[in-house]
Amino acid sequence: MTYARELKRIGFDYVCVSSAALLPQARVKVEPGYQVPYAAHIKNQSTSGVRAVGMIADPEQAEEIIASGKADMVAMARAFLDNPRWVCTPPSASA
Repeated sequence: MTYARELKRIGFDYVCVSSAALLPQARVKVEPGYQVPYAAHIKNQSTSGVRAVGMIADPEQAEEIIASGKADMVAMARAFLDNPRWVCTPPSASA
């Protein structure tokens, strides 16, 4: 929380929330949206804009995260790595 507040104070518009997977002893269940709860926690505790990450790969999932207020934006790197033409793919064909 302190980090997000300090970034806001010095002029950053948002914070990208990730657990970073730096500690090998940390046991995090990796599944679609697995880092979104961390983003939601920061969003609920600060006034900074928040970007969520963590296996966000389809538009419905991204929309739910934003619409439910868990984050202000999402990063969808995995979707683009898996399918570089993702933005050109009709929704019914992206599954």
